[in-house]
Amino acid sequence: MTDRTLLPRDVAKLSVQMPLVHDYESEWADVVAANKAILELNHHGKGPVHINLETNYSKIYSTQPLPEIRSIKRYCSSDKLPSLGNYSKIAIMVGAHTKWSKELTRAVDAFCETHNAIALCDHCSNYNGKYRVLANILTQQYYSNSVIKTADFVIHIGEISASNYNINMNSVSQIAEKQESIVSLTAEIASITANIDTLKADLKEKKSALRKVEKEVTTLEAKKAKVDDRAAEEAKKAEAESVVKRLLASRMSADEILEKLK
Repeated sequence: MTDRTLLPRDVAKLSVQMPLVHDYESEWADVVAANKAILELNHHGKGPVHINLETNYSKIYSTQPLPEIRSIKRYCSSDKLPSLGNYSKIAIMVGAHTKWSKELTRAVDAFCETHNAIALCDHCSNYNGKYRVLANILTQQYYSNSVIKTADFVIHIGEISASNYNINMNSVSQIAEKQESIVSLTAEIASITANIDTLKADLKEKKSALRKVEKEVTTLEAKKAKVDDRAAEEAKKAEAESVVKRLLASRMSADEILEKLK
């Protein structure tokens, strides 16, 4: 059996796994995976993608017509965006968000004013503009028939929200042009950090070994100095004894020998 769980290098820009569909959740996951692969064909340059498709299909090909599948489109800042003229109820759903700049707050306020929209928020959204609505206070009430429980078009900004807004949305657009770059950079930073930690531990170990070697070298140098001093003393003593023996052999008196040694 061919193992397709690992993609060979330089074969495709992206590889996705599409398991068999058993329920709504698995169908939703496969639709997202298929759209992700198709979008990657022209993302940051053209290139092939790989879809590992599990199937238990028959060869009868009797299914007609094929089911309609949700299409996901990507728009970048330089693209021409679709018109919102056909939507009457527009909302911005703000997930967990960092501190807002004044420019972003003014941009959202201007959009809401122009398109008669609201900003659906919770306490993690950090948006405090004029069109802020704490939506889950209204939408979570079972007997409430608030008009914000349905929306024709919703724009999602920020991260994942812990709140369940319980709103029926006909169409959703997520502003996340830099999200993949953020995820990639975060993973790269984590890898670099782990590598730095490993190098730090290795450096600490090598420094400890170096200190041990330096200590041993210092001890050996001290021993060598003692041996050299002892050898020098022995050499001087041997030289003195040799001189005395030569002088005695020449039949010199003790006073003459002392005079020579001076």
